[in-house]
Amino acid sequence: MYLQFLVKSRKWFSYDVLNRRIVTFRGESQNKANVVPTNGTKLGGHAAQNWWLLRFLPVLLHDKVRDAKDEIWQLVLLLRQVVELVCAPAVSESQAAYMKVLIEEYIETRHLLFPLKKLRPKHHYLLHYSDLTLQFGPLIRIWTMRFESKHSYFKRCIRASKNFRNITKSLSERHQLLQAYQSRGNLFSPELIMSDCTRFYPELYDSQVKDAFKVFDVSPSNAVVTNKITVRGTCYANDMLVILSCEGGELTLGLIACIVVKQQKTVLLLLRQKRASLDPDLGVFEVESEGGTFICQRLDGLLDYIPLRHYCRGGRLLVALKHSPPWSL
Repeated sequence: MYLQFLVKSRKWFSYDVLNRRIVTFRGESQNKANVVPTNGTKLGGHAAQNWWLLRFLPVLLHDKVRDAKDEIWQLVLLLRQVVELVCAPAVSESQAAYMKVLIEEYIETRHLLFPLKKLRPKHHYLLHYSDLTLQFGPLIRIWTMRFESKHSYFKRCIRASKNFRNITKSLSERHQLLQAYQSRGNLFSPELIMSDCTRFYPELYDSQVKDAFKVFDVSPSNAVVTNKITVRGTCYANDMLVILSCEGGELTLGLIACIVVKQQKTVLLLLRQKRASLDPDLGVFEVESEGGTFICQRLDGLLDYIPLRHYCRGGRLLVALKHSPPWSL
């Protein structure tokens, strides 16, 4: 609905321009959105794809926003803020209170701008999210998406078998065979998955890097270095960003320069510190381009475990958060 208004009423861009940028987008392409249909008000695709589109919409349209104070565009940015808080894996009491304010503002603004579009039951449920967060914790920990993802296995089985007689029997047998196969080996993937790792020689690096690693007592006998690692299903690689701290609307980020694993269990990140400030017109963070000092940080000591990528748009380095980092007043 919002995209249709920006295309047909505001005429900031066309569906062809948006779809071309979606198709050619490079970076965090997992769950990338499908092309936006031009003959309807509803987005296609799954919930994760629509989440991706909402998250990266300011990056895709960074040069098409003619009036950042436009009410519809501000409503889109407000919805992004709500989603960042609702989908956060860690939420403080201050954030839960702020979530309540944002949700009420979003519902009221939507009703004022689109009085002919009726509010649905899900909008009423949304008003209770802050209270539910205080009662049960971060809602992403109890959402049903993981259960819904299980359905994809059964859908693939049906499409592959092309047999629609006694579907329940066919699916139950195939699922039990899969469970038996997985039970024969490791049910879960290894906690650490590395590739192309070599022994770490601190003396080969400059004094800043040596000083950063000094406190961790790493040596060629107990540490290896790699440029990519997967930890509990999350992939970290060189040139990715991680969040170190959040203060007053500004982030301290760390640009991964290399990854060191000590004794095959402790993951250390060599980071170049970067400052990032919020761009209120786009709702994303702009990262400073100048180089920063090197620090070494344990992976389990990060403020947020989700790695991010930066995107160069219009001579600026932009970062779109996946969810709000934890903060408190």
